[in-house]
Parts: sequence; structure tokens; C-alpha cells
Amino acid sequence: MKKVSGTKKKVSKKRETRRDKLEKELKKQIKDVDEEGLVFLIRQANTIQYNMKVDELNKAISIPEKKSVNKTKKPADSDVYIEKGAFGSSYILVVGSVRKTLAQYEMLKLVKLSHAAAGEVDGAGRVFAWLRKERDDILMDIGARSSRDIRIIDIYKYLIKKFSLEK
Repeated sequence: MKKVSGTKKKVSKKRETRRDKLEKELKKQIKDVDEEGLVFLIRQANTIQYNMKVDELNKAISIPEKKSVNKTKKPADSDVYIEKGAFGSSYILVVGSVRKTLAQYEMLKLVKLSHAAAGEVDGAGRVFAWLRKERDDILMDIGARSSRDIRIIDIYKYLIKKFSLEK
């Protein structure tokens, strides 16, 4: 046997990551899964991807502190605030004594619309137009009929003051 002298050749081998190992294991096991099992796995993968997107959206907006409400005093019609839902997957818009639940994507849209506005009139107009198109139930329940309604202006002001978009 010949002895090799000189420098050793470095073999460039990419280090296998944990993800690589998991993908390899999944590919190996998937061969034995029946069609019903594959449908189940696809649904699970879709759920995981959806949850990851929701987490991404949550990170895109700042969450305001929950404002305490004086339970003995009924808030005025123009009192507006937004609180995080009980399980952290929704928001509650409170306008006077009306409480309406908003999904995270709806809140993100309202925050983006508000921050894109040129000012109060434009912002209230954007908020009103979006609510009229997507959530007219809110407009009906709070009794707002135009973007000049103080409640719509207050919603816009609250969104600008309490929520920010991270770059």
C-alpha cells in the first residue's frame, strides 16, 4: 500500500441540517402512507403554513395595551378603543357601547389604510370606505353614515395613535 504524502485534500461536504434530516425522514415514510393519510398530511401542512402567515402578520403590527374601561360609566358615543381578543387571534373594536370583533387581517388592513392616508380627512375616508365594503355591520351598529362622522374620525385617530407598522 502506498502512503500518500503532502497535503490532505479537503472534501467539501455540506453539513446536513436538522431540516434536511427531517425532510429525508418524511420522504422515506411518505411512501407507506395511503391516499387518505396523504390528504390528511396536506391539510396539516396547509394549517401550519396558515399559522405561520398569521404569526408573520402579528409581528407586522404593534399590539396596544388593553385599555381599562370604567364599568360604572357608559362611554360616550365617540369613545373608541381597540383591545386584543381573549385568545390573541382577534381584536375587539369598541365604539361607545358597541363591541365588534375584527380578525387580525382586518386589523392589519385598517392600520395600513390609516397610515397610508395623507391626513385626517383622507384617513377617515379610507376607514369608512373599507368598513362600508367589508364590514358594513360595524357602520350600521355604530350608526355612522359618512366619513365625516365623529366615530369614524375617532377610529382613524385611534389607529394612527395606537398602532404602528414595522418596516
